Amino acid sequence: MLGALLHQVTVLTCVRMLVISWTGNFLGCALMAGLLCASELYHGKTTTLFYIAHDKVSHGWGATLVKGELTHISTRLTHMS
Repeated sequence: MLGALLHQVTVLTCVRMLVISWTGNFLGCALMAGLLCASELYHGKTTTLFYIAHDKVSHGWGATLVKGELTHISTRLTHMS
């Protein structure tokens, strides 16, 4: 959204990219869940799956935001060199 504030891109472009990113993440998660179920890797180990799912969603918005921004910054720094 910073690009929209600086008039480098339109708000519609930002929203489009957010939708594409969210959809890709959702489909990727669904694919991974399907592969795990199909492989029967965790067959009979429901507590393990609940633990993994709880660990992924138990972080607050602040921690998730900071992790995302740090990832973004490190990616940008990598591409600068």
